[in-house]
Amino acid sequence: MAIADRAVITCDVHGEKYATFICPHLTEGEGKGWHPLGSGDDERPDAIGFACEDASDPELWAKEAGIGISMVCSSCYDLLRARHDVPRAE
Repeated sequence: MAIADRAVITCDVHGEKYATFICPHLTEGEGKGWHPLGSGDDERPDAIGFACEDASDPELWAKEAGIGISMVCSSCYDLLRARHDVPRAE
């Protein structure tokens, strides 16, 4: 999704920023993995952690678990990605 197509939200920390979407598991902690969804055209694609990626159907799993998706500002997205973007353990 092009930046111009994104909604603008007001973050309590960063003010007015573009909206981004991530797995709620990624809003806390660190080192949970970072798996971007969608095409490579998006600077900040929706993202899920490794646990959700490993589910047979991550979207269905999230719905069944009742966790949905979290909307965060683009600056929060960058900070969370830095905390969780680790190599997958083999």
